[in-house]
Amino acid sequence: NFDALLELQLRRDELADMIVHDMRSPLAALLCQTEVLLEELEDPEHLEDMRLIRDAGLRLNSFANDLLITAKMSSGSLELDRRLVDVDAMCRKVYRQHLPVAKQRGVSFELDAPGEGATSVLDEGLCCRLLDNLLSNAFKFAPRGTLLRLEVSTDERGLRLRVRDQGPGVPESKRSAIFLKYRGEDAADSAGSSIGLGLTFSRLVCEAHGGSIAVEENPGGGALFSAFLASGKVSERPSF
Repeated sequence: NFDALLELQLRRDELADMIVHDMRSPLAALLCQTEVLLEELEDPEHLEDMRLIRDAGLRLNSFANDLLITAKMSSGSLELDRRLVDVDAMCRKVYRQHLPVAKQRGVSFELDAPGEGATSVLDEGLCCRLLDNLLSNAFKFAPRGTLLRLEVSTDERGLRLRVRDQGPGVPESKRSAIFLKYRGEDAADSAGSSIGLGLTFSRLVCEAHGGSIAVEENPGGGALFSAFLASGKVSERPSF
């Protein structure tokens, strides 16, 4: 029955949280040691292997952090650290970070930035993770030789993000399910790949900011993810 299923999901969430907490200490030690070895190694082949290990560890650490933040946002216990954010600088930084991915995948990547002086009161760390998740998801499904476009704008209400790709798109029947926790694998795209936790995290970030996220068909083919984050009041800094 429904109560039993709800209890099972709560127990599963608790188990996942405990596992992630227990992972963080050995993972931090691993990342620390790889940085030490990167400074000491001289052989180019060994250096490249160690960079691959370091990058894989960083991805795993990012995923673990997303799991913990997702749990806090789901329970309503996460407090946003709202600051006056230079939106143009923020989106250009994330754009530059994804340029190597675009080159590697053979995808044209364009940015429509709001321009100098565009600001909004947001949790910048979470907004960067939101952008990273949306772009990583889009690159995952964008075929070689296509265009991926990030559009960012602001107004007095807040921040608007749009990520357009020319991939297989998301079937209309699955457009709500892809944002639900533990439903990503059931909401796979037409190529059969699973979505994962990133879009659940993205939805919770938008909702925590009093906003929303949705996906629709991109004119000309592909998917268009649209997110809105409402601007708020600057968070009070704790006094010590």
